[in-house]
Amino acid sequence: EKKAKGELTDEDIEEFKQKTKPFEQLSSHLKIANIRQAKTIPKKLSMIGCEIAHIQDPREEITEFSTKDVEDLAIYEHNEWWEEREGMGWIYGPVKIAEKRISPYLVSWDELEEDKHNDGIKDYGRDAVKNIPTLLNSIGLKVVRSRFKVLTYKMNELYETNKIDLEYD
Repeated sequence: EKKAKGELTDEDIEEFKQKTKPFEQLSSHLKIANIRQAKTIPKKLSMIGCEIAHIQDPREEITEFSTKDVEDLAIYEHNEWWEEREGMGWIYGPVKIAEKRISPYLVSWDELEEDKHNDGIKDYGRDAVKNIPTLLNSIGLKVVRSRFKVLTYKMNELYETNKIDLEYD
């Protein structure tokens, strides 16, 4: 019955936990990536007019994002990951060689190929976004529509690429 309403069951949450490694078992670069990913959840949600609330907040819970929101936030997530990797000394190369910090995925979202040979690389970003409601739910929080839509994805993109000037005289 919960599934029919789009709500998460205890089984859903347990399945999610089983699919993820304990933080302590992650490599240092994956720990950093996970921390960055978690820290940017509020910003990502604000970009699509959502926010984090306590599970008992009376507002309706958002358990699934639109296809457009998932894609927009996956692009944002990829760009954040790319910047993080470059900051850790990774460089572009046609073949991934983790020991040498070389990755073929240090390219724009549009340049990433969508096929099995690329390990479904775009799906990593999409899955990270799709899992936000489940992740928050597992710690007693939920996604709700924001009372104010502070920053849209497009506005953020323009600001980050310096194509919009938010300074006033």
